[in-house]
Amino acid sequence: MSDILFLVIENYIKTGQPVGSKKVHECMENPPSAATIRNEMANLTVLGLLEQPHVSSGRVPSLNGYRFYVNYLIQNKKLDDYEKNYIYGMFDDISYDPESIIKESCKVLSNITNTTVISTAPPIGDSFVEEIKFVQVGLRTVILILISSSGMIQNQIFNCEFEINDGILEMFKKAVNSELKGKKIKSLVMHKIIVDKDIIIVPAFEAAFKAVKKACDINVVVKGEKFLFDFYDHYSAFSILDLIEKKEFNDFLFSSSNDMKIYIGNDCGIDILSKCCIIVEKYNVGTNQGVIASIGSINMNYSDVISKMKLIKNIIQELFIKIMSL
Repeated sequence: MSDILFLVIENYIKTGQPVGSKKVHECMENPPSAATIRNEMANLTVLGLLEQPHVSSGRVPSLNGYRFYVNYLIQNKKLDDYEKNYIYGMFDDISYDPESIIKESCKVLSNITNTTVISTAPPIGDSFVEEIKFVQVGLRTVILILISSSGMIQNQIFNCEFEINDGILEMFKKAVNSELKGKKIKSLVMHKIIVDKDIIIVPAFEAAFKAVKKACDINVVVKGEKFLFDFYDHYSAFSILDLIEKKEFNDFLFSSSNDMKIYIGNDCGIDILSKCCIIVEKYNVGTNQGVIASIGSINMNYSDVISKMKLIKNIIQELFIKIMSL
């Protein structure tokens, strides 16, 4: 019976059309009789795993059917080397700063899955400044990298009115770390620059305090908003986009366990999301975690989205490790 349910759902995901017993028969190796398949599909309907839109039509999965499929029947899709290399190639020109990594990851995952993708990281204000690094990216341009005690990272790019060299970078590092290292990030938000500092290092301190302020905010990135309009009316789609920006939604994303979590229909307990599926995955940065989530139709290609999300998660973690090693 589970084989028949699997084939009905797989075919419905591909075509979006009700699936009849004839199609199931064609897809099976050593299939039973057509009458047996029809009886099993009728039993699955009685169990609430399939539905029949019309008397003479084929069957479609119910919400319970999708849940059974995701929990017990779904097959892990293994991405081939071409797909992996193609996805990795999308990150070739990315700049090594956390904001760019998160934005690009959302954009890439949305484009390769045709879903709306959200990523968010918790604020790190309660962490302490572990270290502040400076990386030159132009003649007068520097990226400041704030590494927290929890392993999360915040960056700030800044320009100087003078040319940068290794000596100046070292001066920045010593001055800023001597004053800020070991202090709670949240406590530095109202910190003032001491006016008698060498004017050369003032830009570095200004950048440090901008990074501190950003680190205390929840940063939510959303890409692929247009895909919501494929299965929602305009009012509902805009309502979901408004919801995504609220703290309650971020709390919902972080409430799941460390394992990937799949919410189907009413699973998430939010009425406006009852027509969609949300797949939530967490990525690790040091001892802290961020979240990447995909919102799509209940009829999404689950195995495809899951496999690509896991790869993107690994890429995010790899890129953050590279930043921390700079």
